[in-house]
Amino acid sequence: MIDRKTNLGKVLEGKFISQVLEEEGQDINSEIGSNMSGFSNQTNRGRSFVVRDNTLAYSFPMTNRFIDMKSRQTQKGKIKKKNYKVHNTILFGYANNIIGRLSYGFTQETKEELMKLHNLKI
Repeated sequence: MIDRKTNLGKVLEGKFISQVLEEEGQDINSEIGSNMSGFSNQTNRGRSFVVRDNTLAYSFPMTNRFIDMKSRQTQKGKIKKKNYKVHNTILFGYANNIIGRLSYGFTQETKEELMKLHNLKI
């Protein structure tokens, strides 16, 4: 026998996770965009965040990855360069936010709000 309350709880939990990941993905994207505001439009293109199956996927052009690095290896040796905090610092900072919201944000009030928002009933 399938318990309707248990299934509803799982549906609500999935919707909550998707909502949190969507919001955090938008925040990450805007912060990365503001840190890259001085770069050309071509450098800013191709970055996207997608929430699928309760997973936040971040894709970006590989050329943008080198903007974050403090140094690079060349034939003449290691060269220090100016780095811009557009990946690691931001992503790991938001990872803590996501963990906290997912761990402690799924309260009874949140469940009730999601039920109203999606017109779900027990």
